[in-house]
Amino acid sequence: MDTRKIEILNAIIKSYIDSAVPVGSRTLSKCYEWGISSATIRNEMADLEDLGYLNKPHSSAGRIPSNKAYRFYVDEILNAIKLDLFDKDIRKSLMDAGTGTESFYRSIVKSMAKSTGLFTFLISPKKNCTLIKHIELLKLDDNILLLLLIGDNGQVERKVISYKGDIDDADILKIKNILNKKLTLVEFDEISEIEVEISGDLTRHRQLIFDIVKEASDFNRNIKSVDIYYDGLSNILSILEFSDMSKAVNFVSRLEDETLFKDIMKIDLLNDIDISIGDENEDNSLSDFAVIRAYVKGLSKDIVLGVLGPVRMDYQNALEKTLIYRNVLKNIVMR
Repeated sequence: MDTRKIEILNAIIKSYIDSAVPVGSRTLSKCYEWGISSATIRNEMADLEDLGYLNKPHSSAGRIPSNKAYRFYVDEILNAIKLDLFDKDIRKSLMDAGTGTESFYRSIVKSMAKSTGLFTFLISPKKNCTLIKHIELLKLDDNILLLLLIGDNGQVERKVISYKGDIDDADILKIKNILNKKLTLVEFDEISEIEVEISGDLTRHRQLIFDIVKEASDFNRNIKSVDIYYDGLSNILSILEFSDMSKAVNFVSRLEDETLFKDIMKIDLLNDIDISIGDENEDNSLSDFAVIRAYVKGLSKDIVLGVLGPVRMDYQNALEKTLIYRNVLKNIVMR
């Protein structure tokens, strides 16, 4: 693609990012002094459309960028941007929030959401427990029990168990003591092979004990495997792309599904930064979005920090802010 086409394409992308209005040749000729006529600009735009960089909405004389155009634009930014961007004021403001805590991570995504005007997230994988440290069994109602499984890394799995029949506090205590004796400090893959011996009146609770052993053996698969922090939901819901309320409802419901963030973590990284645009996202629910992800590798754990916004987001600002916060995060907590 020659220089003039690139200039026209970049101008259309920037105009559409700002206004969300299809861009016509007259608008470009008024805003840019290229020394060429509107007719020449129209011809160049027609060529860009033929090349797959522009789309023409129905009932509009203007053009809008395609995902291919955004990819070209973003690759240009990535090639030119400095990866070591840093901001002392942002660092100081985050330092005041404390380090290595939930409040610190929440401060990061809140500050990022404010500075980018987008939805921001921080994903941190949890360190898996290797065994169960303690089992607690509580009676909530006549036929409802609460099972608490506490791992050696402090993670807790809560399970409400419906129980048919009567069970008194004395039997609950006996069952709890037996299970703590048999199942704690045992590797997960060995729990399913353990036989819990019961006798006397406790035999009538055999199914309950079996269910608890099953939950214990599945503990590491059931617990939440990542810590997720996000902010800026109102930013996303206020953009034009969400004028269709059904899209807003679908997006909010997806945020409740941890698999969305697990998919976001699956990235092929170039210089620890990745941008996926529209249908480049593996998750179909993100086909109208672009996702910027920055990888922060630490001594004890790794973090993915990023922003999510419409395909027509301000990539330059979003990418710069993501890199700044990534570098501040590396400097403060990942040493």
